[in-house]
Amino acid sequence: MNKGRFLIASLIASVFLLNSCDKDDVRAGSGFTNYFQYDGQTYNLDKGFLGYYGDNENGSYDFDVFLVSDSINYSIPDEEFFGVGNAVILDLNTSSARGLDEGTYKFSNERDTFSLVDGLVGIKVDAYTEEGEELVEIASGEVDVSIIGNNTTLDFDLTTTTNKRVRGKFIKELTRI
Repeated sequence: MNKGRFLIASLIASVFLLNSCDKDDVRAGSGFTNYFQYDGQTYNLDKGFLGYYGDNENGSYDFDVFLVSDSINYSIPDEEFFGVGNAVILDLNTSSARGLDEGTYKFSNERDTFSLVDGLVGIKVDAYTEEGEELVEIASGEVDVSIIGNNTTLDFDLTTTTNKRVRGKFIKELTRI
């Protein structure tokens, strides 16, 4: 009888231990859900914003995506970002005035559907003054966009003008600004 209780208690304990190990692995360095990697470091991305910048008059529409760390915020009344932190900004052009379409956005010098025409990576950047430890432009790459429910997944692999690689992933709802 004691052996049966011990076996049941052991099974329950192992289920809890296995579940807690999975959660710990997700939080480990390479298991971030919302992050970018740049110059050998991994940075968290806690918030995402989507701004609409108009019709390009060629069947494409201009949207900017702002992926930022928790210390950067957006003021709706002032219509500006503030705070110091890390950021990835992507100028994406899509075929819908309603928002981003699913697909692969490739770097281009021209605004057209599914194009990435500009972008920035900022490390310890003051969002208001746009100055910081490092602020580098994107020179090439692509962004894969998928949408499930309210969540937008952005999976990106980019190269900066300083020839450094920027890779990352963001899976959350984008707040419209």
